[in-house]
Amino acid sequence: IHQKGKLTELVLSEKQFFNLMSMGIFDSINQKCDIIIDDYEEEVLPFDQIPTALEEVCCFLAEHHDPELAALKEMLELALFNHTIVGFDF
Repeated sequence: IHQKGKLTELVLSEKQFFNLMSMGIFDSINQKCDIIIDDYEEEVLPFDQIPTALEEVCCFLAEHHDPELAALKEMLELALFNHTIVGFDF
C-alpha cells in the first residue's frame, strides 16, 4: 500500500492480481455489487457498496489466508474510514 498525497494505492503485480482473480474474489464482488472488476476495465466501487465488498473479502479471508486479500481488506476499510470510493484499474 502506497500513499501519494490524498491518494492511497494498492499496487499488485500481475501474479498477485491473477492470484486474486483465480480465487474468485472479484467475481464475487462483481456479482454482489453489480460492477465489473477485471483486467480490461476501470471500475469504481461507490462508497455505499464498500461494506458489501468488505463482507465478501472477509468471507474469502476466512478460507484463504492470503496477503493480497488482507491488503484489499485494508484498502476497503480505509475507504470506509475516509468516506470515499475505491477505484480499480489493472
